[in-house]
Amino acid sequence: MESKKITALLVTLCAAFAVTNGVIYVTKDHKGPKISFSDKAPSYTAGTDTDSLLENVTAFDDRDKDVTGMVKVDSVTPLADGTSAKVTYIVKDKSNNITIAEQKVTYNADAATAAVENQTDDAAQTDGAEAGTPTDVPTELTQSVETTTPTPEPTATSAPGAPTIKLTQDAVTLSKGDSFSYYEYIDSMTDDRDSSDYLAGHINLEGDMSTQTTGTKEITYYIVDSDGNQSTPAVLTLTVQ
Repeated sequence: MESKKITALLVTLCAAFAVTNGVIYVTKDHKGPKISFSDKAPSYTAGTDTDSLLENVTAFDDRDKDVTGMVKVDSVTPLADGTSAKVTYIVKDKSNNITIAEQKVTYNADAATAAVENQTDDAAQTDGAEAGTPTDVPTELTQSVETTTPTPEPTATSAPGAPTIKLTQDAVTLSKGDSFSYYEYIDSMTDDRDSSDYLAGHINLEGDMSTQTTGTKEITYYIVDSDGNQSTPAVLTLTVQ
């Protein structure tokens, strides 16, 4: 009789435990934000700031509400037609739920190069005109003097109280055309005042993240806290083969 009472008590406790866990699971946020795009997609010129790609993007979360400011451009992948690209966006809510979305934009790969070439040509013509020497006539060679410019001492980029960012690895190798998601290589982000959720929305990236061309490139990560302090950069070497 006593054993039956013990068994009944254990069953009751297990049921209560299951219900409690069920309530916790149900109340926890498991749904990521929704990324939406307006009808007019932006255009993008290779090598320019990707902030323009956020002009028609909004993000809304059931619990955190408007999280548009947390959306980041993950990658820009030129398509085979040469005039368009696939842009991948990523956003994370306060419960660490991540949403990834893509849109197709107009892509210009040659404008930046053409602009640099035009500036170089203009500068050469101006220098020739100022010197009074035709640019198509060779001038007399002069003896060159070799000079050595001292290498400047490196300066610290982080101040006391600045945030820190640590990567899971220093290098990664991908095949041509593979998807590259910068966020999965972040191990930790810390700050003396700001939370990791805040820091996640203030990650800055420098470098070419495209996997459409083979080669080795460096991608620099750094974060800026609410006081304007910048972390020491962390570098990931990306090899596409």
